[in-house]
Amino acid sequence: VLVPPMHTLTIYMSKWFLPIFGYNGIGLRFPVILFGILSLWLIYSFTKNTLSDGSVAVLSATMLALNPFFGHYSHELRGYPSLFFFALCSYYCFLRLIQPGKKTLFWILLFLSFVGCYLANFAALMFFAVFLAAIWILRILIKFYPDLESLSPAKNISFASLFKYSLTTTLFFVWVVFEVDQNIFNKSANVYTDWGGNYIAIPDIFSAFFGYKYLDDPRSLLYNYPFFIWLCSIIFFGYGGYTLLKKKSFLVPLFTALLGMTISVYALSGIWVPVRSAIYLLPFIVIFQSYGLKEIASKLSIR
Repeated sequence: VLVPPMHTLTIYMSKWFLPIFGYNGIGLRFPVILFGILSLWLIYSFTKNTLSDGSVAVLSATMLALNPFFGHYSHELRGYPSLFFFALCSYYCFLRLIQPGKKTLFWILLFLSFVGCYLANFAALMFFAVFLAAIWILRILIKFYPDLESLSPAKNISFASLFKYSLTTTLFFVWVVFEVDQNIFNKSANVYTDWGGNYIAIPDIFSAFFGYKYLDDPRSLLYNYPFFIWLCSIIFFGYGGYTLLKKKSFLVPLFTALLGMTISVYALSGIWVPVRSAIYLLPFIVIFQSYGLKEIASKLSIR
């Protein structure tokens, strides 16, 4: 059976590395192993630069390495580790854009990160729509609610620049999808269009991404957390998000907007979009878990 190339980058990279590492499991899976390792370094760097906390950065990289969902796709020749990597690059560029200073370079890097996401997996199209919508929502909210401190960095992005970027990026990827990759995209889309909406993906965000049950594809995970560890992960995540919200961190409203738009896609699109397509939410989940774990451990040690 011929499968449409929905994971183009890793498939072609495996062809490059097979002659080097040999025609074996390592040679075939080296691209996803590479992006898995690079993602550990990138989430460490992203967390350290964003929260200015080295211990949380180390915990984030450790949590990601131990995450059953991420671990599974870092062993399988698909584009999800590379999509995770380039999505995290996009977040990094965006967080630089909401800081004062020259922005042209980071608009260009954000566009190139989007290109990397698209080369990684067709699920990037969902990421583009959700991410751009989330940015617009946050930018409009701060216009009407200027006293919200956690949203105040969004003021540093002008509506004109955001409109130009959104229009240019949208037109570019519309052209690529419906002109350059039309046949491949149609074959890939037809795989899921007749299945109906994937409503189970909404609770699965809080199950599969937290390492418990993979409701969308229950036989896929290599391993999963016991219920108690999953429950602790949920508690760490909730407390970490709550603490960061009290500290006016921009990560909380950004994640909330991304999560809300993602749930809307699953609930309203009427198309079976696999829950793994929302892997771009995983960086925030891991960071919030790590922050919550650190805060709870600090309070317990004081007591």
